[in-house]
Amino acid sequence: MDIESLARITHGSVRYQGNQVILTLPQAATANANAQTAAAVKTPQLSGSFLGAEIEALTAIREWRVSLVNAVQNNYPVTADWTGRLRRSTENKMQLAVAATSTDSDQKALDLLKNEFANMQQMNDQFVATHEKVNYISPDSFENNAADQKIMSCQRALVAMASTKQFEDVPSCH
Repeated sequence: MDIESLARITHGSVRYQGNQVILTLPQAATANANAQTAAAVKTPQLSGSFLGAEIEALTAIREWRVSLVNAVQNNYPVTADWTGRLRRSTENKMQLAVAATSTDSDQKALDLLKNEFANMQQMNDQFVATHEKVNYISPDSFENNAADQKIMSCQRALVAMASTKQFEDVPSCH
């Protein structure tokens, strides 16, 4: 962006003095920029080590969910042994997130991540139980499935939180 465009956008002015360019911003724009900077500094961020571990755990939960959806849609057996491997892999990633937690924001985000894991476990257990009873699960079982929609909504929110590095309480993760 050139300096004249910046001045025009902010309703400021530009003047030239020798080999210097002087940009003068209106007081309101300067105060607003300072307030935004101060707010950003005051908002505690998620730590880098936690973010990496959180992304790993979210990836494991997503892979577990995709495997479960694929099995149901292709009428593969959904057994406790098979899904147990996916759960244990995800638990390992969750433990890394627990170990990486170092700030209050990390702890709050970890609580939401734990809820996401618990919701995935609950949905998994429902499909395992259904398969044990009837040996067939309708391939469209995930359409309009409230538990699955909650998991997906929470996952999107946690990914967005990771991208901004800011904790935000998300109702779908409770």
